[in-house]
Amino acid sequence: MKKLLISFLLLPVVSLAQKNISILLDNYMQAQVNVNEFTGTVLVVQKGKIIYEKAFGRADREWNIPNTVQTKFEIGSVTKQFTSACILQLAEQGKLSLDDKLSKYFADFPKSDSVTVHMLLTHTSGIKDYTQVPEFGN
Repeated sequence: MKKLLISFLLLPVVSLAQKNISILLDNYMQAQVNVNEFTGTVLVVQKGKIIYEKAFGRADREWNIPNTVQTKFEIGSVTKQFTSACILQLAEQGKLSLDDKLSKYFADFPKSDSVTVHMLLTHTSGIKDYTQVPEFGN
């Protein structure tokens, strides 16, 4: 079963009262459920405050278990491009270098002196994929 996780939702509702924003967001999301069969959770934060948080659809359709805001999703690699963009922005701002060694941030990590940030971003570090470790999923 595929699940969709909305990381953020941007609507032109900044000038409306918080109560109206929640109603608009709820109406929008309910339409997504009805028209597109959206299933997942939505969290919208404005100025550091949660203004909308709600779960939709089923976490398990076979057992008819609904999603909750605590449901854990297996999102796999969907966040890689966002992580890469953030790392590149930090490099552009001079807050880190793509040539920095992993040991600069994780001194105790095995062979961290031979792995760079660039290698992590391009998956050329030689670090084993954790999903291939026999204990994964237990």
